[in-house]
Amino acid sequence: QPTSVSESASDNNTSGGMEYKKANGSGYKFNGNGSLQADKSRGIAYITYDLNNNPQQIYFMNGSVTKYVYSASGQKLRAVHYTAKPNISRTWGVKPAELTSSQILQADSTDYLLGGSLTMKNGRIDKYIFDGGYAQASVASSTSDNFTFYYYTPDHLGNIREVVNASGSVQQVTNYYPFGAPYAESTAADFQPYKYNGKELDKMHGLNTYDYGARQHDPILARWDRMDPLCEKFYNVSPYVYCVDNPICAIDIKGLYPKGILNHHKTTFYRADYYTFTKPAAHLLSLVTGVKEDYIRDVNVIEKGIGREYPSYNPNNGGGGITIGSSPYNVTMTFTNNFFADNASDYNGNGYGQNITEWLSLVSHEATHIKHIEQAGNKISYLVHFLKQYVKYGDHDNVPEEKEADSKRNKYRKFSKFINDNYGENSIQNLFNSELSDGQKIRQIDDWWKEWQTYGK
Repeated sequence: QPTSVSESASDNNTSGGMEYKKANGSGYKFNGNGSLQADKSRGIAYITYDLNNNPQQIYFMNGSVTKYVYSASGQKLRAVHYTAKPNISRTWGVKPAELTSSQILQADSTDYLLGGSLTMKNGRIDKYIFDGGYAQASVASSTSDNFTFYYYTPDHLGNIREVVNASGSVQQVTNYYPFGAPYAESTAADFQPYKYNGKELDKMHGLNTYDYGARQHDPILARWDRMDPLCEKFYNVSPYVYCVDNPICAIDIKGLYPKGILNHHKTTFYRADYYTFTKPAAHLLSLVTGVKEDYIRDVNVIEKGIGREYPSYNPNNGGGGITIGSSPYNVTMTFTNNFFADNASDYNGNGYGQNITEWLSLVSHEATHIKHIEQAGNKISYLVHFLKQYVKYGDHDNVPEEKEADSKRNKYRKFSKFINDNYGENSIQNLFNSELSDGQKIRQIDDWWKEWQTYGK
């Protein structure tokens, strides 16, 4: 936790720039949970948090306040910015009294609907965000809106470098320092707020942080505002450090997926981010299912979302996945949101974001369908075949292909139990999360598999 920052250079108050404000003084306070409570350089007097460690109120030294509302799962639903009238001040590090109505100059609200894809400003539709851009609403009359479409040009880290309109005219240009602070010479800095890694930059009242969902990132200090909820798994890295201090090559996205078995891929226009299986994960899944390892490594894994409405399984009951493809080299697996939730208590105790056992168990079933896609020859034939099978057998679980896929899931579970019984609980998960090389992990998997084939069956 930083306690203070010193800087020899004078403050540069260039319009549009973001920097450490030396004139405000230096000082930081953290609460008992390790969350930032006060920051002199940004004029933050005090921050309160809810029981899930989400910021509820941010009180600024000039009297202004920002208040947040979250869902039970931590999804931001609303932000209200209260601008205080002049000549109001707060004591740093002390929770102040609430503003009275006579002290409020202005109040502006933003509501986040449909998982944040639809935003409303002061009760009116503001924009609809889709993969690769957004539709901006403008008031046409008292009862209707017009929409103008804009598109993003991102770099390899997902940073929004340009925003263009439907005619291709550039509307905004943003260049960044390594940890996300925009250059002062950026063009139309306030045109739209989604910038570094595609995250929303909140500049109101001088907050100047990026909203990553699980935490807020301060691009000036290059630190998070709260501790990494998975810090005990990475004891050699500060729980406040941003992407292991390597922002040129790495990104911190939502962070809620099993990194031991999946690689994250940031995309560009019109497409959701996706994941692929690591080499050790694909190797183990190939042993379990008999599907070629190359096929499994080429699978695109995505999270259910807008435009990706399937599968229909209830995440509060454990969720599930669906596998569709036109060939064994062109397969997409879509999983319900609980498989990307780090908190195990989310979704009625079905948060599997870090549960490698649940992931490999389900994927052992889903990967078996790659063989069925290969047999069908194309996507239409594959889907029609399954529809006919569902009609013929009267139930999803009675279809022979589903029974075959379930047998592979059971095969993985038997293998996992054998390894846990002989080498300790969570041995497979610990292997995937270890710092061993891919080759070392694969050799260990092969040794375990041979042992199970010999003794386990």
